Amino acid sequence: MHGLTLRQIRAFLVTVELGSVAAAARNLGLTQPAVGQQLRELEGQLRVRLFEKVGTRLHPTPAGQALLEPAREVMAALTHLQETGTRFRAGDAGHIRLGTGATACIYFLPERLRRVRQSLPGVEIAVSTGNTAPMLQALMEGTLDAALVTGGPDEVPTSLVAELLFHDPLMALLPHPLADALPETLSPADLAAHPLLLHARGSVTRNLVDRWFQEGGHGVVPGMEFDSIAAIRELVAAGLGCAIVPGMAARVPHPELVARPLSPALTRPICLVLRANQVPDAALRLLAAELRAAKP
Repeated sequence: MHGLTLRQIRAFLVTVELGSVAAAARNLGLTQPAVGQQLRELEGQLRVRLFEKVGTRLHPTPAGQALLEPAREVMAALTHLQETGTRFRAGDAGHIRLGTGATACIYFLPERLRRVRQSLPGVEIAVSTGNTAPMLQALMEGTLDAALVTGGPDEVPTSLVAELLFHDPLMALLPHPLADALPETLSPADLAAHPLLLHARGSVTRNLVDRWFQEGGHGVVPGMEFDSIAAIRELVAAGLGCAIVPGMAARVPHPELVARPLSPALTRPICLVLRANQVPDAALRLLAAELRAAKP
């Protein structure tokens, strides 16, 4: 039974419909002997006669009648398979599992995701947030399809490939009264003299900030630590201190906040990471194109 082919099943169904091997051959674009051979092979596999001649037409035998419905189900399943593949290739269906940092999820991704959904409304997008290391692990394990991470292309495992999208400048975030007393460009010494609200330890962004202060000759003594840049923004606005946050978050307007550049400048690389052996579908290709075209 393992020798059955879709060509044999299709030849059987078309012959039943048209009543002759010659008509089936014309319909299928084959020679009459080729269709006859497919029907004989099918009968040989099934060990039953499928047709009998009544007058000038071929009619299915009782066995052939019994096989009509399962044969049609096979062809319907094939059609569904082909249509599903076509929809995925065209981006009319699909599922993107994207990992990203919370800051990018809030301040950078929404417009890009909106554009993808607008172009491909049939695509489901699931976004999970976290730090870089666990997202890369999830990508290697296949539970994510792509990750937008902080870190350079040379910092990912060899089973992954990272594409640098842009460098996001980190900026000082100040409440209005404090901003009036500080210069337009801020050094480690300028900020170390004030309460610091910093991102939680262990993140790539926090490591960059710690190194920036150390290289400027100042240890970091955070007044408070948070795992949310959005929370840091609100507490700075409330006058509880100053902060260093990603530019994509610093530039979002707020009536109580002022963003200032750092000196020396400090940036964090933002990369799109995929599996090295991955073949992106249309939806993932569109998302990647939107990310490449965008700057925060």
